[in-house]
Amino acid sequence: MTNPPSGVVTFLFTDIEGSTRLAQAHPDRWESLREKHHAMLKEAIESKRGHILQIIGDAFCVAFHTAGDAARAEETVQEAMKVLHEVGEMSAEIGALDVAGRVALAQGDLPKAQKHFREGISRLKDSKEVSQLPSLLEGLANALAQSSQTQHAILLLGAAQALRGRIHLTRMQFETAEYDALLSAQREEAGGDFQSMWEDGCALSTEQAIELALS
Repeated sequence: MTNPPSGVVTFLFTDIEGSTRLAQAHPDRWESLREKHHAMLKEAIESKRGHILQIIGDAFCVAFHTAGDAARAEETVQEAMKVLHEVGEMSAEIGALDVAGRVALAQGDLPKAQKHFREGISRLKDSKEVSQLPSLLEGLANALAQSSQTQHAILLLGAAQALRGRIHLTRMQFETAEYDALLSAQREEAGGDFQSMWEDGCALSTEQAIELALS
């Protein structure tokens, strides 16, 4: 580690834009990604005679002897940021499809809603990142329920709930009322068959749930 600069120094502050969203979207990978980000930043900073004053979460406060050292380190810092931003791009696209599906639901355009949800689910078909999948499955289930496809909807709701349990993903508070109303309506619609359908859905693997959603 270099000695702290003195006299006229240059400060560099870094922060990961949208880090909270990334952490929520990728809870199973966030810590390893942040560790990689930190390691790359530390190497870049120390190789340019920088002195790390403080690290708060994913934000760095650094001092350099000269502005040139700071500028050269900043180039490598940007490379480190890309490690996370590339992950975030796919997350943002899928999130946009989820929102588009819910807007279509609100407008009563069920075919469009199903199309958006299925496109989002399809993007996750070959991905290990499944934290956005439960919301998409529940959105599609809602659209199917409103299209009188009760069994299909309940199976997807069960699969989504089981997946939430496997990845320890809680439902957002603002989503609870709509979800409870949907579940209650499907329980009433299916009558005595609801529990067996629900259990069948819960028993689906992630791959099987995706296959069912796209069928």
